[in-house]
Amino acid sequence: MHRSAARRLLAATALGLALAAPASASAFDLGFNDEELGAYAGVGGWQKPELAKLDAGLLNGQQAGAKTWRLMIRWNYVARPSGATAPNPATLAADPAWPGYDWTAYDNYLRSIAAHGMTPILWIAKAPTWAEGANRPPTSQTVPAGTWKPDPAALRQFAQALARRYDGTYPDPANPGRALPRVGTFMGWNEPNLYSDLTPQWEKAGGRYRIASVSRYRDLQNSAYLGVKAAQPTAVVLSAGSAPFGGLSPADPRIQPARFWRELLCVKKSSKGKLTGSKKCPKLRIDGWAHQPYPIGPPTRTARNADDVTVPDLEKLTAIIAAARKAKTVSASAAKNVWITELSWESQPDPNGLSLEAHAQYMAGAFYQLWKDGAKHVIWWNMRDNPKGTDWNVSLQSGIFLRGAEPAADVRKPSWTAFHFPFTAYRSRGTATLWTLPPVAGDVTVEAQTTTGWKPVATLKRKSDGTAWKTLRVGPRVTLRARVADQTSLTWKTR
Repeated sequence: MHRSAARRLLAATALGLALAAPASASAFDLGFNDEELGAYAGVGGWQKPELAKLDAGLLNGQQAGAKTWRLMIRWNYVARPSGATAPNPATLAADPAWPGYDWTAYDNYLRSIAAHGMTPILWIAKAPTWAEGANRPPTSQTVPAGTWKPDPAALRQFAQALARRYDGTYPDPANPGRALPRVGTFMGWNEPNLYSDLTPQWEKAGGRYRIASVSRYRDLQNSAYLGVKAAQPTAVVLSAGSAPFGGLSPADPRIQPARFWRELLCVKKSSKGKLTGSKKCPKLRIDGWAHQPYPIGPPTRTARNADDVTVPDLEKLTAIIAAARKAKTVSASAAKNVWITELSWESQPDPNGLSLEAHAQYMAGAFYQLWKDGAKHVIWWNMRDNPKGTDWNVSLQSGIFLRGAEPAADVRKPSWTAFHFPFTAYRSRGTATLWTLPPVAGDVTVEAQTTTGWKPVATLKRKSDGTAWKTLRVGPRVTLRARVADQTSLTWKTR
């Protein structure tokens, strides 16, 4: 660091400027998706459950500071004993004890999540063949299994069975006299604006294409909501997390997320950009909403297209939700309950991935940016890298652990620290916003690196949402870090 910068910094004082905090005082927290650990629970059926490895992986997540663990419930996997035969009568499927279900793998997974003190979030995906719509084309990359016109009534029955089994009172078949863990947060589907989860996205009628996925998803969401609430009236049911990018024409089977949400909530956009909701819009039953803002570069880089939504673009969606709230088609509490349910960057060893250091800095930067824009929960994808493969588009290297032979042998990346103790110091017009989510109680000391060592320059008090922040006059090229108790963040160099 330049000596002149050190003098400017050490002479500076905290300004105490007002920084717009998230809209609610509820805790801001972090979590993981991790499909990789599912195999150790028995999900997929290609290997026997290895519960010691599952526990080791979840212990890694717990030690990193994860508060939530998002788990996909593969409807067609749970219902595989039913084969191609629908329940008769259909109401049988609302009973978790229906013989057409096998919950064993998810029982395993949820017991372990609960044992490690994390809160599970369950999202439903992939309908069984008997719950898909008529005239299904052959399964293909653009029409994957389980995505074709899923039956809302069947989804409602399954959601009720799922919420009943994990209501905290349902007998645990593997542990007589005990109950299975409770799950209190559910998502009825995933990425409804993307063909990989819901098809068709477009339909042709009268010689013109129209978006088909919006009304179909609304029916699915409302059905899942009613099913969950029938079993657990106090459960939280979120929207599906929307995908960040879409196509510009029906030739691309994806819908841009801002356009999708406007159509879903009947919000009109004027030529000057003003958003107006409609009180005549069919109700969308949600207790919170979710988005999955995968990035195209650093966490400050906006999407190229106006209706795409990546990390710094979340305001595009919050504005749409606000217009719907004003029209009373979305409740105020649901509008403020904002979830980021998938997010990641790839790192090395992917040859196109970020350096391990940049991976960590981008992660911390995204957490700050999303918090600033009102998110309450951010769930990273994944915790551990996928197995190395020849196709790096499939083998994701986005974890905070370099993959070992088994979870206990995984090696922490620098992004482990960025997740455990994120710290950022974005600077604008000579003022840096010092922000962190400290992993333990206590005041946070921010230190600057000088030619004679580290010098304290600010003390951050924890806020009601668990974060700690303040503004500070600081020059460029100053290296900062945060400390609390015996723990230290990664460094951040101002620009």
